[in-house]
Amino acid sequence: GDVIAWGVDKATFQIRQALARNQTDSSTIIRIRENIFDNSSLSNHNEWKHLYRYPYGELGNFIAFCDDGKSCWISSSRGRDTTALFKLNIETKECDSETTPIYDERCDISEVVLDKDSRNVSMVSFNYEKRELTFFDSTLENHFTKLLKQGPVCSLGEIKIIGKARDETLWLVSYEASDAPNIYALYCTITQNMTPIFCTQPSLLQYRFSRMDVVSIPARDGLRLVAYLTRPPSAKRTNPKPNSRAPALPLVLLVHGGPWERDYFG
Repeated sequence: GDVIAWGVDKATFQIRQALARNQTDSSTIIRIRENIFDNSSLSNHNEWKHLYRYPYGELGNFIAFCDDGKSCWISSSRGRDTTALFKLNIETKECDSETTPIYDERCDISEVVLDKDSRNVSMVSFNYEKRELTFFDSTLENHFTKLLKQGPVCSLGEIKIIGKARDETLWLVSYEASDAPNIYALYCTITQNMTPIFCTQPSLLQYRFSRMDVVSIPARDGLRLVAYLTRPPSAKRTNPKPNSRAPALPLVLLVHGGPWERDYFG
């Protein structure tokens, strides 16, 4: 058929969502069906309905059903320059204007973290210059703050949750600094203590590496080009004044392709 992916409602373990590709115009369609355990609905539970359509070239995806089973989270760039997070009512197909959309005008939304029980949005991330985190759950934000204070990185965006125990009291996290190999650690949400486990490349710890700096270059069309500059460890991190006698450094310029691919900080 035309289905390219299936989605499960984690509350009922039913296959309730499908992602289909229209063979005629290459658009992508989100299809959903009713909760078969919901006796309040008189419709055919096995009937698949079109919920949302992405014309060719637009980006987005189905993310998850909400806890009520009557709404869902999706991302979409339709009618926008960047992808945003929306909460859609499955019956009316309308967006919840009180809580969404969640977006950054500079770049696509890159990560969505939902609460395990309520399935409300706990955190989203955007990656324009660096990975930036936006929290909607103060408890989760407090845990990240604790991880930052105990870890070897300079910003919250350099911390990632790799996995959690079933009761979510123990996390596997990674610290991803731009000037050091990745370090994995265990974090206990009860004691709020972090315990390092291992370094991915321990042989590199004896060396001193340079930290990346973000450079934003204005283009002729008014937009900005995000670039990353790595100076030698011994070089001063401040820009020299005009006509100063600061020693010139050789520059290696690596231009990546586009527009769909880019480099990232780290």
